[in-house]
Amino acid sequence: MLATANRLRSREDFQEVTRSGRRVRSNTLTGFILSTNRQEPARFGFQVSKRIGGSVQRHRVLRQLRHLTSPWVLKTPNSTLVVIRPNTHSMTYQPEFDSLMEKLIERRRER
Repeated sequence: MLATANRLRSREDFQEVTRSGRRVRSNTLTGFILSTNRQEPARFGFQVSKRIGGSVQRHRVLRQLRHLTSPWVLKTPNSTLVVIRPNTHSMTYQPEFDSLMEKLIERRRER
């Protein structure tokens, strides 16, 4: 479970990250990352569309992604906003999630 301090909540934050951030895509996931000037811990948000399935499937995917994010909270630099979107419903996101996060953090450093 992600701590409240590590969650993206507001619509404005989600829009800021998806419009101004750097994007990385894989087969099953799309990630956005944005470095900010605010002094705050890294924050993560998830956007699971109805295309993934019904409510039960969407919440299952959301729980999986939250669980996969837990180890990355400490690895991600402070003042970073991350949004993850699943492209398809998959049984497991583990292998692609780790490589996606590594690429996102790499892209953050490029700026």
